[in-house]
Amino acid sequence: MAHTSLASLFGDIADAIRAKTGSSASIVADVFPTAIAAIPAGLTMGTATYTPGSNTYTISFAVSGEPQYFCCMEAKTSGALEPSGSTYFPVVAVWYDGTTVYYLRLGSSSKVYNYSGKFTQTYSSTEGTLTLKDTTSGSSNAKTWFLSGVPYKLLYFY
Repeated sequence: MAHTSLASLFGDIADAIRAKTGSSASIVADVFPTAIAAIPAGLTMGTATYTPGSNTYTISFAVSGEPQYFCCMEAKTSGALEPSGSTYFPVVAVWYDGTTVYYLRLGSSSKVYNYSGKFTQTYSSTEGTLTLKDTTSGSSNAKTWFLSGVPYKLLYFY
């Protein structure tokens, strides 16, 4: 689009800034650089993998920033996860939609169950880790495990 005046050009720049920020306030041309720099760049995607050395209720991933959304899934390269009676229920996936942590696990008869509220997610900025934990670990109901030797792949947005 060709502009016929600086006022027209600056008006279009101000409109574009307001469209990105959701503001309706006037913007003086002298503050365009500051206003543009304040526009969030969006989310960055990262991946991480963790393979537990033993069956565990908790796993941690090294991450590059605080995940706003994520999905963690078992990533075996061959074979499928198998339920083992009532001994343990393997974790198939854990995901976070920005509000709630959900998970899928195998049941005692090969059924997959969908639960929410059983897992927590904790981010440590000092360690650069995302930790997923079964909140019922230690109780008689805690049979949901990340399995030894099974790689879990994390896809996250920060």
